[in-house]
Order: sequence, then structure tokens, then C-alpha cells
Amino acid sequence: MNYRLIYMKIIFKAKSENRRKNHGIYYERHHILPKSLFPKWAKEKRNIVLLTAKEHYFCHKLLMKIFPSQEMSLAYIRLTHDGKRKVSMKDYEQAKILNSKIMSERLKNKKMSGQWKKGHEPWNKGKPTHLNNEYSKALSKGQKRRFENLEERRKNSERVKLQMSSMTEEEKKKRIEKIKNTLKKNKIGCIKVKCVETGEIFDSIKEACKKYPGHINEVIKGTRKKAAGMHWELVK
Repeated sequence: MNYRLIYMKIIFKAKSENRRKNHGIYYERHHILPKSLFPKWAKEKRNIVLLTAKEHYFCHKLLMKIFPSQEMSLAYIRLTHDGKRKVSMKDYEQAKILNSKIMSERLKNKKMSGQWKKGHEPWNKGKPTHLNNEYSKALSKGQKRRFENLEERRKNSERVKLQMSSMTEEEKKKRIEKIKNTLKKNKIGCIKVKCVETGEIFDSIKEACKKYPGHINEVIKGTRKKAAGMHWELVK
């Protein structure tokens, strides 16, 4: 069977009708040349056509036959799992088997790289890193910026001091300014806050929380209305 001819007949028919959305008929956008296989054509208007849901479904089935690849089989599987269409067991089985075969071949030929390839080398192997061994271990255990004991914390503190001492005054100022901007952007850290009811101004959220325990930072971010029974705002 000439799948390519059937596919092009559907496309030419849709193009000739000069279809438009929001005219009482449901249409879906379809890339004539699949963007996963032809990325250069992904944004070309002439590569887009409006198809009915049935045509779109059938065209992806044809594309899987025309281009028997992992991309096309996955596109077909995703299309049949959008909660609107039902796929027959035979068609679903064909798509899954094709995808499984291609994945198996890629693994055998060692064409895959990165974290999906078994026994792959880490991306930063042989590259210098600013992290010491203790800090790396803490990160690997999911304990970001935490250390198992005071000795590890002291060593990391010395490392930071040594790093700062090697900087010029200009570099130090830039780094401090960058940290301050990040804290302001995320609305955390040493930023002045004001209690609306009492009129008190605090140099930081931490200082305000000492006197009025509560989720003041969430009020500042806008996720809460009150903290400690009062309203809070930033002091600019």
C-alpha cells in the first residue's frame, strides 16, 4: 500500500479547502513534515495544515508507516493518549513494539549517550570543580548546604574565605552586589519589612520573626494575607 500517496491526498484536500479555525468545525494544527524529523521546517507556515481530529489521528498513523522511527511512534502514542481518542489494541501494540525495537537497537549499537546509557561517564569528568569533597557528599545525599558535623562546616568556611581572599576588591563588591540582587529578586534575606498595624520597621524578615513568630516571608511573597495576625509590607 502506498502510504505516502494516501497521506498527501489528505494534505492536498485540506489545503485546497482553505480551512480556518473557529468557523463551527473543529480543526487541529498539523505539521506536514514532522518537526522532530525536519526541524528546519518547524516554523514554516506552509508546513502547517488544519485537519479534523479524525484526519489528524489517521495522518499520524500513516507517518508512523512512512517514517518508521522512534519519534513517529512516540508521536502516535501521545496522540492516542490525550483523553479524547481511543486506539485499538492492535495499533497500540504495533506502536509500542516499534518503539521498543528502536530503543533496543540504539542501546546495542551504543548510540545513546547521557544518563540513559548504562555505565556512562559523568558530564563533568576531568573538569575542575569549585566544590570540596565534603560539600559534594552533602549535595549527593540531598542535604544542600548542610554538613554532617562542625568540622566539615569549618573546612567549607575556610575554603570560602580562601576563595574570597584571592579576589580583588572590585570582584568582591560585584559578588556581594550579585548576592543582594538575588535576595531582593526572590524576596528573601536581609530586606526591610514593616508591620502595617504597629508601624514597626525591621531590618530583615528574620528579625521580625523573632518578635512576631509567623510566616512573614509568605506574606511578602503574596501567598498569605496575614502573619502573626497582622499585615506586612516591604520597605523600599
